Amino acid sequence: MFARKIKFARRIKCLTKEQIADYLNVNQEVVDSWERGENLPDFYKLVELSALLGLSIEVLLGAID
Repeated sequence: MFARKIKFARRIKCLTKEQIADYLNVNQEVVDSWERGENLPDFYKLVELSALLGLSIEVLLGAID
């Protein structure tokens, strides 16, 4: 669920994985692993990602649609 949501939101915002990685100060491989559903960001990165994508943490994590 999380992986699909960030991938969709990233595409809607016309952001590349590299741009997200730069914004969050992580490697692009980290963003790849999130979009593949292999890992989740830590809380602080999740807050930053939420702000960047314009989605609440609850929506990103699937607590609400």
